[in-house]
Amino acid sequence: MSINKTEEQRLGSLDDVLEKLGTIWDDIVDSLLLGPKTLDEMAEIYADATDIYIINNQSDELRFVGGEFKLSLASAQQVQALGELYFKNQSKEWIKKELKSEIKVTHLTDCALGELQQVKTKIYKITPPQKDAH
Repeated sequence: MSINKTEEQRLGSLDDVLEKLGTIWDDIVDSLLLGPKTLDEMAEIYADATDIYIINNQSDELRFVGGEFKLSLASAQQVQALGELYFKNQSKEWIKKELKSEIKVTHLTDCALGELQQVKTKIYKITPPQKDAH
């Protein structure tokens, strides 16, 4: 399959935009972390930021299908937040996007940290956002 220069430039600029939106994911979450949170509260904060990311990435060419949000204990001081987002393009090909950030364990309640130490990874389902959610 041959990609013309214009399409190649468009795809390159789309990747740049997606990368910048991933950085925004971190910024939004950082601004919302006031005081220790439960795992469910943390997931809700990331859900809002993820909805914004999804809405800004959907187009006629790319449709969000679903995904998972995972909180995992990365170390004694860090929790990893991972969003795995699955899109389909017009050719029905799957496209996976990942959003990652690190959270200090001090942002979790003692109970939430204890739960995460026990289960190792807490997984939440990501569903398509409502168009008027934000």
